[in-house]
Amino acid sequence: PRPPARPRDLNALKAGPISSKEAQRRQSLLQGFANWLLDVTESTIDDLLEDTPLFTELAVEYGYALYARNQARGDFVTTLLAIQDAYPWLRHSLHGGWRVAASWEMLHPTRARAPLPASLLNAVVTVALSWGWHRIALMLWIGYWGLLRPRELASLKPEEFWLHSDGHMLIAIVNPKRHARQASRQQYARVDREDLPSWALAVISTLRPSHALWQYSTATLNARLRALLRAIG
Repeated sequence: PRPPARPRDLNALKAGPISSKEAQRRQSLLQGFANWLLDVTESTIDDLLEDTPLFTELAVEYGYALYARNQARGDFVTTLLAIQDAYPWLRHSLHGGWRVAASWEMLHPTRARAPLPASLLNAVVTVALSWGWHRIALMLWIGYWGLLRPRELASLKPEEFWLHSDGHMLIAIVNPKRHARQASRQQYARVDREDLPSWALAVISTLRPSHALWQYSTATLNARLRALLRAIG
């Protein structure tokens, strides 16, 4: 007989193809918008929805208010997405809000973080190895050359990457950040290094295939990374 089916999460289906963390963030920002509406108009969202032009104009004014308070543009964009999720019929009525978001981006473009120099990576990895923090050294090395996000790296398991004889490493990324709408549920990263360091091979050989590389809290990982950076000045 077939094994019993696991219960399905109806809330996850209603939230759409986004992570639970993103769904919670949208809900929180939508509540912030609702609180602002109540302060400004003394009306609830449900009351204001009876007048779509007024509601959409208030969404524009909310964008102006967030901009004036020096809040992040991403908060306003996520609020608009939350409105669209909660009230799908407004999707084509929020043009004014999206124009505000576009103008905001033009005035204050998003800046990518400066890449970490390879020399700094090598210094941090060297200190980590000297302190016996072999897993952190391996995570830093794989994450840097494989261009992995911190969340993807922390949850990576040895069984999800393969070493090839030509010197490169292929890494399977389960549930990547952008899988929901734009790509498959599993993606791959390739570390194109001619030689894998001998220490990396030695660390890999000691790991249990089904165990995550990092089995402690994010706070502990951040604390150790700060200690490494302090050690190299």
